[in-house]
Formats: sequence, structure tokens, C-alpha cells
Amino acid sequence: MSKLLSIISITYNDLKGLEYTLASITEENEDVEHIIVDGNSTDGTKDLLKGLSDTYKWVSESDKGLYDAMNKGVSLAKGDWICFMNAGDLFADFENIDIANLLINIDSDVGVLYGDCDVLFENKYAT
Repeated sequence: MSKLLSIISITYNDLKGLEYTLASITEENEDVEHIIVDGNSTDGTKDLLKGLSDTYKWVSESDKGLYDAMNKGVSLAKGDWICFMNAGDLFADFENIDIANLLINIDSDVGVLYGDCDVLFENKYAT
């Protein structure tokens, strides 16, 4: 039985960061739902969201800050697992992750998973 991963991306006036995050997450994986919570951005983010395929869930409205936005995303999520990948966050090699096999083999007693990350400051977004 396959399990669903809900990826929640929080953004506010970070169109470029959201574009990079979207590019690192492939639409083709049926075991992943991507939810984007935008804090009513004014930088073109809403136009990007309106142009996304129906495979994405998104909301764009004012909120009370990061944690309020995260809770909105969680309330929309249908997944067995939740991953927060905010605007500007990237998977290093998402295409090689077999989500279905990864999630189905996790012991049911596991409540939190974590992994390493790389923090890049120089040339934040490549051109």
C-alpha cells in the first residue's frame, strides 16, 4: 500500500524562491501532493499560482505569520507524511528519491524524520 507525502511550501513575496522550489519537485510522482500557502503576495506569486496545473493545491490570502500559514497547509494536507519545503528550499536530487518505497518501509512507530541539509548563501538563486 502506497503512502502519500504532502509537501507544504510557505511563501510571501518570494516569487523567485518559489520558482526554484517548484523546479526541484517533480509533478510526475503520484505519491506526492504539493500544497502552496501564499500570504497574499504582491510580487507576481499569485499569477504563478493561477498558472499551475491542477495537481497543485494552493491558497493565497493574508495570514498571521509563518506558523499560521504552516497550519493552513497542514489542514489542506491529505498525506501520511508532511514535509515543509518553503519558498527557496530545494531538494538536492528529488528525482532519484523513490517516495513510495521510502514511505512504505518506514516503521509505523516513527513520528519524525529528518535529514541533512546544505545552506547556500553565495549567489542565492542561480541565473
